[in-house]
Amino acid sequence: MEKRCGKCKEVKDVKEFNKDKYTKTGYKSICRKCEKDRVNKKITKSIKYRSQKNYKQITEKKCNSCGEVRDIKYFNTRTVNEDGFETKCKICIDEYNKKNFERISLRHKKYNKKNKKQISLQQKNYKEKNKEQIRLYRVRYITENKKNIQLQRKIYYEENKEQLSLDKIKWGNSNAKYKTYAEKLTIDESPRLHRDGESLEVLCKYCGKYFIPKNNSIDRRVSSLNSYAKGDNYLYCSENCKDSCPIFGQMKYPKGFKKASSREVNPLIRQMCFKRDNWECQICGKSTEEVKLHCHHIEGYTQNPKLGNDVGNVITLCKDCHKYVHTLPGCNFRELRCA
Repeated sequence: MEKRCGKCKEVKDVKEFNKDKYTKTGYKSICRKCEKDRVNKKITKSIKYRSQKNYKQITEKKCNSCGEVRDIKYFNTRTVNEDGFETKCKICIDEYNKKNFERISLRHKKYNKKNKKQISLQQKNYKEKNKEQIRLYRVRYITENKKNIQLQRKIYYEENKEQLSLDKIKWGNSNAKYKTYAEKLTIDESPRLHRDGESLEVLCKYCGKYFIPKNNSIDRRVSSLNSYAKGDNYLYCSENCKDSCPIFGQMKYPKGFKKASSREVNPLIRQMCFKRDNWECQICGKSTEEVKLHCHHIEGYTQNPKLGNDVGNVITLCKDCHKYVHTLPGCNFRELRCA
């Protein structure tokens, strides 16, 4: 579809005309190029007028809405107009905004919904271009209003103390997100994205199974990696894995220290064994969520050290089944001990 411009008299495509719902055709009579030229001419005129000596002599202006002559301080600047100021004063504009607050807010909401992507892109571009300027403004504002900010925080915390504590507990027990923590973790956790497209999946330190950690545990792990918290704070999929792991809560000389009665399996071999057996006991069939799982050597490590790190020589058993197996003849602790 084509249309003729009323100014340049050229026949152009409809896409080169701005939309106007008040006209019959639905488009403006002037093309975009001619409209830009018209606006630019007005701007140049206003700039020239403002640069003249007469502009400095203007101190008062008449408001078109209320009809009163007011000082220039009560008028906002606008370069498109010839005198460089708006036709309405600030008082009339504020009164109009208060009367039509609901209508204006609805209009703004509709515009924001239609142009959501465009507004977000504009905000991102502005932040990237003026990064340092924004940072300096924040620093200056905080230093100037430090006492007021502290008082406001204290008042807000006292008023909403219960709600903040509940929100903190709720946040701590919710699933960790991939975007916030994926880059902060190491290869030991080997983070990956869950099927839902938001949650974070991490390897368990003991059994090597992928699971979704909570915000509390992942936050402690990140703080320990950045040397803000004591200990390693490794991630475990369940309480059973946490209790059965020999590294968890380890100290050099803990209270009631006892020597280990059995040799600990290599952590990588243990995780490979659990994965092969689907994290289930091979006798009773219970999983890590129900019981504590152990990695058992089929042939003793002291009798055959070559098979100590062989995956084919180990099997997944729960704690009770592991104790039962070591009571059988040929697998007793006395028979397996070093000579």
